[in-house]
Amino acid sequence: MKKILSLALLFGALQLANAGTTNIYVENWGTGKSGVTGDGNINTVGWTGLAIRQVNPGPFMGIFTGSGINDPGTGAVLPANTAYFTVLLPNQTAPGMFYTTDTSGAGAGGNSSFVDINPTLYTNLSLSVEVQGNATDTNYIAVRVGGSWYVATSFSLSGGGTPGYPNFTNATLIYTNPANVWNTLTMNATSVTIGSVTTPSLTAPITGIGIVELPTTAGLSYNQVTVTAFTPNAPPPTPATITAPAVTPQYAPVGGGAAFLVLAGGSQPLTYIWETNGVPIHDGNKYLGTATGTLTITNITPADGLVSYSVIVTNIAGSATNSGNTLNVQTVTSDILYAEAFPYIGPNGNLAITGVGWTNAAAAGSFGIFSAGPGLGDVFSFSSTATTNLYYATDATDIGFSGLPFKDINPASYPAVTFLANFVPGNAAGQVSGAIRVYWAVQMNGAWYATAQPIPITLTALSPYLTNSFQFNPAVTNWVTVGVSGTTVALGGQPSSPLSGNITGAGLIVVHADNTGSDMNFQDFEISTNVFAGTAPSIGTSIPLAVTVYAGGGVSFGVAATGTQPFGYYWTTNNVVVQNGGRISGANGPTLTIANLTSNDDQMQIVAFVTNSAGSDNSAVNFGPTTLSVVNPPVGLIYTEAFPFVGPTVANYPIGSIGWVQANPSPQNVLFQTTTLASSGAVFAFLGTPATSLYYTTTATDTNQAGLPFPNINLASYPSLSVSVDIAPSFAASNVTAYLVVQLNNTNWYVATSPLPVPTASDSPTYSTYTTALNLAAANWHNLTVTSSGGIVGSVAAGKLSGVMTGAGLAFVTVRTGGTFNFSNFVINGTGVGGINPSAVVGGNMNLTWVGNPAVSLQSTTNLLSTWKDIPNTSGLYSKPVPVTGNQNFFRLVQH
Repeated sequence: MKKILSLALLFGALQLANAGTTNIYVENWGTGKSGVTGDGNINTVGWTGLAIRQVNPGPFMGIFTGSGINDPGTGAVLPANTAYFTVLLPNQTAPGMFYTTDTSGAGAGGNSSFVDINPTLYTNLSLSVEVQGNATDTNYIAVRVGGSWYVATSFSLSGGGTPGYPNFTNATLIYTNPANVWNTLTMNATSVTIGSVTTPSLTAPITGIGIVELPTTAGLSYNQVTVTAFTPNAPPPTPATITAPAVTPQYAPVGGGAAFLVLAGGSQPLTYIWETNGVPIHDGNKYLGTATGTLTITNITPADGLVSYSVIVTNIAGSATNSGNTLNVQTVTSDILYAEAFPYIGPNGNLAITGVGWTNAAAAGSFGIFSAGPGLGDVFSFSSTATTNLYYATDATDIGFSGLPFKDINPASYPAVTFLANFVPGNAAGQVSGAIRVYWAVQMNGAWYATAQPIPITLTALSPYLTNSFQFNPAVTNWVTVGVSGTTVALGGQPSSPLSGNITGAGLIVVHADNTGSDMNFQDFEISTNVFAGTAPSIGTSIPLAVTVYAGGGVSFGVAATGTQPFGYYWTTNNVVVQNGGRISGANGPTLTIANLTSNDDQMQIVAFVTNSAGSDNSAVNFGPTTLSVVNPPVGLIYTEAFPFVGPTVANYPIGSIGWVQANPSPQNVLFQTTTLASSGAVFAFLGTPATSLYYTTTATDTNQAGLPFPNINLASYPSLSVSVDIAPSFAASNVTAYLVVQLNNTNWYVATSPLPVPTASDSPTYSTYTTALNLAAANWHNLTVTSSGGIVGSVAAGKLSGVMTGAGLAFVTVRTGGTFNFSNFVINGTGVGGINPSAVVGGNMNLTWVGNPAVSLQSTTNLLSTWKDIPNTSGLYSKPVPVTGNQNFFRLVQH
């Protein structure tokens, strides 16, 4: 009996096909859709209304419960929920519209999505609407072609001629594409506008259909919208095929989850049946997606690894099978709290991390899972711009569809909680020191935190992956806060109290520090209760370096250690633990900076302490405390930078750490150590191609990190000024010429016309001091344009240099194949105490700046005939805000 019924149905289908008509799209406004009841919103069937209210009582636009409605084609009584009724808004003066497109998706109750229609594939393509209403009402059919809407105003949809409700009449428009058939249609926020006749003819596929309603006093009811065509030689259906088989085997832990994914092709619709050992399975218990292309298996046991998984894809023309898929079930030891291996389940191309229960705060397209082998995957984080990305799982997002589910972890319940993952730079840009930093991240009490120190990932090779471990420690010194807003992630400061509560999420933060297109890969994220066998810190010779600094300047000390990360840091000065604030910064990091030094700081004893879960070490164990020497500069010394090597690393590092800037296309790692276990340093200026590179400082960049801060130097306040610098010709020095550069008034740069007389006939490692008396005449200077990658020398200065010197440095002009100069000890000297530079008035105050010196004080008086008085605590200062209200005051500098 079943066989006879099947043949009858097939015969009926063949007869319909031979009749020569094909339904391309049909919308029955709720027929057979149990989810559409009462006065339903048209959004439930994948349509959108514009400028028409969708509420009841009316005027409204929606699906209403109608009974006794007759189908005009068959005369049959239609069931309820089939009529579509629309009434205009009160006082509506512009046309409205309701429509669907190829991006609207499927509606409720099985309604199909609108699919693009290529008119060239059909003959007699027709757009039909079953309509009922007042004979005076006139509406139009609209189509979207090539991304724009058009309306056929020559064909009216009218309810006239029908006997009245519940009878409907069929209105059919044969689609033609000549321009004179269609008017342009502009979709606005609250209405649509019918424009002029379009030109040229419509040629692209139809990507949407709709009905335009004119602003009359009534409305029409619509029962069905259909797109049909006459196809005398309709192509046969395409059998189902497997276009991308599932990746096998898949790896999964006991108690976790795994998935198989196939892609299939062929004429729609396609049906999927998943089987285990040839027996069909259904959703429920441990299976999800058994009727889709993706099968998910949860709560995996060892028995799940003993069966074979297959999927049968079927359509009207045939079927295809993908079989032989297996699970590699792995036992999980009791100490594993969470594990995610980021499996690659296919198809080809990068997969979303959401498939494994992870989520992200990162720009779309900058990350994903890529194949590392059959069933194995890794995550990449790539960015062509400077950005901070967060990738993570929580107890809400990872419920066990892949790997183990994330369950809340109370660190107090375990002897230790250890995070592990494997890392490797993904490309050459990711191997550059400083290009990428990666941090462990945890979520506790709804807030995110990152480790204060980055993960020490090895950057010297693109393979293999190396494991890094981190033992959770709630101490505030180990963490910084993390702000997350959409795709924006920001690392903050130290939390106010130790971390507490349950760990409800964990992940990784990847900081791409520049625009070089760096990439970092990671795999096998795990949280364990094993006590990590860490190695205690060992500072060795990487101690803070002794240094001599002028009073009024600043100083930085660095420390490094080997051992198991993460490290905690603290510092003591004269046996007292220091805290951040005031002139202290970096008190909980590897570099301590002290600003605004005075003679009271002379012979200060500095000790660095490095700690981790396995122990601690301090810099005084083998070498004793580091001594800071502070001496008073002579009056007339305006600025000096000795380029101290803060250390303690042996590699070169950027001069930005001491307030200088490099404008050079080469990597900014230029300050090197000249003497072992000493702070003596120098800069190497190298350029491998012909260009002009710059090394300079300004009042904005050099603010007290090391040496004296760069002051505002009023040229009119000094009878004479001179600049000196130590230079040693180095590799291919005959290709390089050195020039002095200065900045005036925070804006204009100038380069000296004459080069510094550095001998370049032969390379020499010997430093010599080159002193230049500043001659401000225009003929001695050329205009200089400063960019991020160098300088462009222009014409002779238009006039004598004047105003305030706000920056200075060196330009190196390289010719031929490149060369190198090394330089150190950049000094500016002047005659006398200099002058006072007033700023603009801000908030009732004027900021006075000058060249500070412990022997120079700021004095004031209210009357030039009165006694001048020292302003307390201004010796050695470089600036002071003074009010502009109240009594008149005069100010001057005086040397004591």
